Amino acid sequence: MPPSESALSALGLTLAEAHPDVEVWPDNVQTVNCFIALSTQWKVGMNGVTGLDYAAVLLVMDLFEVDDKKEVFSGLQMMEVEALKFMRSISS
Repeated sequence: MPPSESALSALGLTLAEAHPDVEVWPDNVQTVNCFIALSTQWKVGMNGVTGLDYAAVLLVMDLFEVDDKKEVFSGLQMMEVEALKFMRSISS
């Protein structure tokens, strides 16, 4: 179930912005699926979100039967950096 329009409005988003139609290239499907599965596994400290819980990353990669863990981990780190930039930009 998507978030309500009022909840999105509080974040300055529309439903279309929160759930855009995107195409994922086949080479990136495992990485994106792992990133989505890790959506609740962010570490939070005194200054806010600090990054993904890497112990959870390994568990999710095992659950998704990822063969090339180094490649997927590298992709997850790229997504993590961009997600952190975005989260910090909307919290300041």
